Amino acid sequence: ASIVMNGNTLDIFDWSGTNQWGTQSTTQTSYLTHLFDQSNLSASDLANINFYAGNSTSSQFLGSGAFSGNEIVPVPEPGVIVAAMMLLGWLLFANRGILIALINRCRA
Repeated sequence: ASIVMNGNTLDIFDWSGTNQWGTQSTTQTSYLTHLFDQSNLSASDLANINFYAGNSTSSQFLGSGAFSGNEIVPVPEPGVIVAAMMLLGWLLFANRGILIALINRCRA
């Protein structure tokens, strides 16, 4: 089957990205652990698919939908990515002395 959004929002709750049934999930019925779609969802349709870590919209927002192959997965908002990159840069800068010492030690 395929997903038809018709301008609606689809909220996915308690999403962890793990497969509930391990490698046997394709043989189980009545349990959807991954969201697949073979249709041509538009960018606005994917943006209306929201993933949450908890059981309500006030729980941790994991991101909006995007394709990874034919699986729909959450992609963080661009602001989250920018913040993570800035944090990584700050951590590298703040610990540059330790990093340089480790690099020099590995070269010796």
